[in-house]
Amino acid sequence: MSPRTPHALLCFLVSLGIGQAVEFDWPDHGTLKLDPPPGWKLEREGIEGVGCSFQARPESGAAALLQVTVVEIPQDKAVDSAALRDRLRDSVQPFIEQSLEKEFRAIALPDGPGWYVQLSDAQLAGKPAVPGDYKVMRNALVLLDPHTLLIGTMLLDDPQAPEAAAMLAMLSRIRLDHGAPSGRHKQ
Repeated sequence: MSPRTPHALLCFLVSLGIGQAVEFDWPDHGTLKLDPPPGWKLEREGIEGVGCSFQARPESGAAALLQVTVVEIPQDKAVDSAALRDRLRDSVQPFIEQSLEKEFRAIALPDGPGWYVQLSDAQLAGKPAVPGDYKVMRNALVLLDPHTLLIGTMLLDDPQAPEAAAMLAMLSRIRLDHGAPSGRHKQ
């Protein structure tokens, strides 16, 4: 699956952190705290008036790419865990029939619910990997709080590779601190 699929959603420009906890100010919302694994390159771009977006990839060149967008949910559109899973199911519906897997799984989070689904392109199964055309796409929706939604896309060739677990771990550790901005990595 290409990173240009509709669920990839993200383009990223500015390289910032490598292998250490990173904080980014999100104006009028607080500070996003990310913890990329050692050896991963983190890039960020703001989405004016909507949220922030990030991308992480291993510097080793392994076929893995994590794309994340964090957006505000309007006050009148609050989402619970069941609705979150339904939204994820709706967003990947065009890809379900072409996938070898279809199971929706909860993401273990201390602060809110999260779900992901792994979709493997049946047409690419058993074929050699092609750079930039990933065999597996994991889509995730996570509530960082009742009004902050994290949209994640994990692109990879081997769901058993350590990079697959690293991307899920990174998603589960993203936090939003509503306190005063840290003053670090401002837009």
